[in-house]
Amino acid sequence: MQSKSFDSILTSLGLALILAGQPIAWWARGTFFDSESAIFPAAAVLIGFGFLVRLRPFAGAQLQVPPWLIGVYALGYLVPIGLLSLVDPVELGDDAAYAFFTALVVFAVAITPLRALQQLAPALTLVGGISSTLPLVELATGDLVETFTRFALKGNNNPLVLGMVGGATVIAALLTLHTSRRRSALIGLGCGAATAAGAAAIVLSNTRSVVLSLIITIPVFYALILPRIARPSGSLDGRKRQLFAFLASLAVSAVAAPSAAVVLLGPELLTDMSTAAVERATGAVAAVTEPGGGQVDRSTQGRIDIFERSLAGLTATGHGINAQIRAQGDVVGEGIYPHFTYLQAFYDFGIAGAIWFALLHLVLPLLLIARRYFAAPLDPATAFIILYYLYSHIDHLTHATPYSWLALMPVALVYALVPRAPLNVTTAKRDPS
Repeated sequence: MQSKSFDSILTSLGLALILAGQPIAWWARGTFFDSESAIFPAAAVLIGFGFLVRLRPFAGAQLQVPPWLIGVYALGYLVPIGLLSLVDPVELGDDAAYAFFTALVVFAVAITPLRALQQLAPALTLVGGISSTLPLVELATGDLVETFTRFALKGNNNPLVLGMVGGATVIAALLTLHTSRRRSALIGLGCGAATAAGAAAIVLSNTRSVVLSLIITIPVFYALILPRIARPSGSLDGRKRQLFAFLASLAVSAVAAPSAAVVLLGPELLTDMSTAAVERATGAVAAVTEPGGGQVDRSTQGRIDIFERSLAGLTATGHGINAQIRAQGDVVGEGIYPHFTYLQAFYDFGIAGAIWFALLHLVLPLLLIARRYFAAPLDPATAFIILYYLYSHIDHLTHATPYSWLALMPVALVYALVPRAPLNVTTAKRDPS
């Protein structure tokens, strides 16, 4: 039993490192090395892949899901994208690497027994909590630049990834809080600390898409997912202590955060950050509620301009992989892609390719989730992947490209993990001791 438990922890930790461990590598690169080498983030995900796979492929492993599902997504999208990227390996090399590695993760998860991934939410709470805390450490100990308005790491100036990892950490921590088989104040404190760190990463990175994702995902979790999870009843007193410790940890963090922000950032910079956040939020709302007539911020206006240029360039047959980015390479703004994967898929792949992209990334995953949702109670690992897909799919509508790591991996995990036979999860009471 102990060996199986350790196997589950190590396997879950490996997948958690793949999903949320890169900021740790970026922090190490920026803190200890004057380098931009890709070996650091690559090492983090490869270590995670090693934990996930270990000797399983050489020990008579079997696919845990229907083979055609893995073939449809890996061979129907990831591998072709990887091969097309190799046509121009300098320009499109990142896309090839992301696609091929995602395909490997799909296979590795697909041969991993479901029971071995039951510690995924706690593992991601741990990894994501560290990934969200280390940038705070860097912020507290490093030199701030006067133009600092969005949270990022010295090792990688990408606030979006920090925000996305922070949001995933919040979801994992909430799931861990409510599904942990052990009920204790220590678990509540740990989940509260991870939630606070994830929330800080979201707020300081000013990633409004993550805020929108959580506004949608957290109610879905409590209203639809949590009631479907088979949970051990445990000790009522233990659950109360755990919840109290969680809420107390959040309360302390909420009280301490404003003071810490003033000390670390200074009143003037804090005001600038707050102003920028309000402008980005109101600009995004105006773009939706007052199209063409509202006052939008620079970032939102840049997206609108690129969106309109992309629409104007649509053709029935498409222009080729990443053609939209290459065609708009002269655009100066927040990004040269439309921040809407389905539009870029239409631009690059044409009508047929866009339909195929939507079938693989939206229609079929939702059908798989719905079928599993109504089949039987959910186990924690399946529940997390469903939430992770819903949470990250907002990125398809606000940030990602059809080749983005952040957008492809959650979809891949739905194919590899959701369509499985339910676990026989027991809900018998545990000894309060």
